[in-house]
Amino acid sequence: MEVFIDDLGSTVAWLAVAFALMGAGFIVVDLLTPGDLRKQVSDNLNAGLLVGGKMVAVGIIVFSAIWTAPDGLSDGLIEAVLYSSLGLVMSAIAFLLVDVVLPVDLRRIVEEKEFDPAVCVAVGAEVGLALVVAAAIS
Repeated sequence: MEVFIDDLGSTVAWLAVAFALMGAGFIVVDLLTPGDLRKQVSDNLNAGLLVGGKMVAVGIIVFSAIWTAPDGLSDGLIEAVLYSSLGLVMSAIAFLLVDVVLPVDLRRIVEEKEFDPAVCVAVGAEVGLALVVAAAIS
């Protein structure tokens, strides 16, 4: 029980960083797409998949940052924020590149009610890039 209590503060700190970074991931998708993403995810599969892919991607990066963090809590948290921020920037660039390469307007897909398979390509790019960032961290 003492170990749990001793680790509680660092666990809460890591969770706070993870939630903040996932929130930042949502904001990135919201900035890259038109409309109110909060409303769109509740009734649009395309928007839900894009946001879900971003959450998985950020989770992979944060997991890797925690797993390989230096012993000092503050150093580990700072490193996690830096690597995750790099991952968010790179994923935004990847999203825009996929939008250019695909024959659809990926930024507008979140407004379409009908499922578009191109959203799967964007999710794949998100998760793939997150795995690369995670590997670079370790």
